Amino acid sequence: MQAQWIVKGFDVTEHAEAGFFNAPIATGRIQLYRLDAVAWLAQQPPGSLDWVYLDSAHDDFHVMRELHQSYRAVKAGGWICGHDYTAVCPGVVAAVDRFCRQFSQHRHPD
Repeated sequence: MQAQWIVKGFDVTEHAEAGFFNAPIATGRIQLYRLDAVAWLAQQPPGSLDWVYLDSAHDDFHVMRELHQSYRAVKAGGWICGHDYTAVCPGVVAAVDRFCRQFSQHRHPD
């Protein structure tokens, strides 16, 4: 899978390539990482994130890996958010539904 620009868990490739983050990077306020989201999430301490937003690969296997790593990294009461929960992306739907059943979590439509 192609690496992504990660800013605290977000894919910001277009903004990073346009120089949008140059000033905050220079001051150390933002740190950019270029690696796969699953790899980045695996490096985060357990319960260290308030929330994550997932929108990368759309196959069942990759989405499940992202969800499992997110579940470990997001603190209790935090949010795992995502994109493309639609019939056009059946891998996303299958993985999210299976994850919610496995961990007794609820999917919110908003």
